[in-house]
Amino acid sequence: MEKAVADKTITFEAEDASRSSNAIAKLTEMATTHLNLRTGELTQAVLDFKTGTTAHINDHLHGLTGKDAQFSWGPLVDGLIATIGLSLFPAEAAGAELAKIAYETAAKMIAEGLSEAVHAAQEHATDPVARLQASVDALAHEISVREGRALAHVQEQIPTMVADALSEYENPPTDDAWLTQMCDWLGFPQPTRGTIYHPIRQQLEYDFVGILAQVQAELEQEKGLADAHDTGSPEQWSTEARLDEQRLYHQEGEQAWDDAYKMSDE
Repeated sequence: MEKAVADKTITFEAEDASRSSNAIAKLTEMATTHLNLRTGELTQAVLDFKTGTTAHINDHLHGLTGKDAQFSWGPLVDGLIATIGLSLFPAEAAGAELAKIAYETAAKMIAEGLSEAVHAAQEHATDPVARLQASVDALAHEISVREGRALAHVQEQIPTMVADALSEYENPPTDDAWLTQMCDWLGFPQPTRGTIYHPIRQQLEYDFVGILAQVQAELEQEKGLADAHDTGSPEQWSTEARLDEQRLYHQEGEQAWDDAYKMSDE
């Protein structure tokens, strides 16, 4: 009788261990998949931004040469870093302490030195147009490299995060609905285009349209090409361009990322 009870206890313990192991494996896979999807949205947003800006630079500044027009990428980089922190690596949204730490570290891996790297890319450019394009190329390259490192760092932490989170459950459920809720709580919700791609792309376009307007104003005014109603300072051109872009985005959504640049031609 005692042997039968002991055997049954061992069986139950084995079943519990198997159930826990299965839950850990499924949740680890789900969190990793969601993380890859999230970083993929960042990659796509930056690549699409780069493609668009190359065309906009050619459209607006073709044939314009002159003095070393002044512009700073600091606000654009700072805005991008802040948006990435809020949308891609939202440490405050992670319920588990280990996830918060991993997200904070990943965000720092992308942010630290980014502004300096983009600025350094301008050093060998010979004119404002080349400096703009070099900055765009450098930003896209740096984000790609840094994102890869940040992604690898968080991926390495996921198994430990999951095991730690599920250690509080003696028999953790293995159904998809419960695991999805747990994945969200950990800080790995499944992304949508609206939660990752849109805020990152919009932040980039908002700041860049201002930079482009400022450079265009300086070059056109130097050559006397600006219309009478366009005699405001380059800084004013920049401010108005960003306000127009923001207004259009609220009205049109993604279409604003093209239409905002058309307005500056009118």
